[in-house]
Formats: sequence, structure tokens, C-alpha cells
Amino acid sequence: MKLYETCFIVNPQSDDATIERHVKSVIDLITSRQGKIVYEDRLGTRRMTYPIEGLTQGNYTSLIFEGPPTLNAELDRHYRLEDAYIRNITILYEGDPEQVRIAREALQISMDRADQAAAEARREARESGGGFRGGRGGGGGRRFDNDDDGYHRGGGRSRRHD
Repeated sequence: MKLYETCFIVNPQSDDATIERHVKSVIDLITSRQGKIVYEDRLGTRRMTYPIEGLTQGNYTSLIFEGPPTLNAELDRHYRLEDAYIRNITILYEGDPEQVRIAREALQISMDRADQAAAEARREARESGGGFRGGRGGGGGRRFDNDDDGYHRGGGRSRRHD
């Protein structure tokens, strides 16, 4: 049997139980037709690049599975019969599913670290009483140049500092 990947977007306006039922129905279809799920990735609700059928968000799921070639036609029929599936694609998978799992875990770890760093920066900014500009001191003031003539030539008109 060959490896395939199917990705589909479910309408997110349904409740969580309905979305779960639609994902489970695809998994059940694959396993009932001598297929085997190798990797399952539920990405959750994400913003779509462009609106589809008036929707700007969708619940994304990706499955890597082993199965007979006839399973692709059955999956396509299943997606077309249900209105909840906004978009779908099934392709022949040529990579190593274990590498996908490793890359996904590494991405999750780096995202967690970035979230922790951002939370720490926000906490430090709150504790120091200042934000990006260092508090409420204005931050204005005069600009000086390094020339002897007293003129500032940075963007716009040149004017003399007195």
C-alpha cells in the first residue's frame, strides 16, 4: 500500500462535537477500507488566506495514511457529499512521516519558547513602568548634528539650531 496525505478544512461555525464527528468520519472511512492512519495533525481553527463561501476561518486537519489507490475516489466522494467540508486535497505522500512528526514537535517547542519570551518581555515592561519608549517622559528634545555649522540636515528642510 502507498502513503497518501489528505488535508481538509471543515466549516468552523459548527460546535466542537460536530467538527470532531466530521474528522472522525474521515478517519473511520480510511480505516474501514484497509487503510491505516500513520500521522494525524489537527491544526485547529485558522484564518484562511481568502474567503471561501463567505467564511474567513476554517478548522484544518491533515492525515497521512496508508491505503489502496481506490480509497482516494471514496474520500473524494465523501468530501463532496458533506457540505461541512469547505476544501480538501488528497495527494501521494513521498516523504517520511516520522520526519513530519519530528519537525512538528520542534516547531511547537520553538513556538512555546517564543511565547515564554514574549510573556517575560511584557512582564518586565509592566514592572519597569515603561513600554517601548521608556515611560511617559515625552522623548522629544532637540536633535544635534556633529558639524560645526549648527544645521541639522536629516530629512526635510535644513534649519539652524540655536
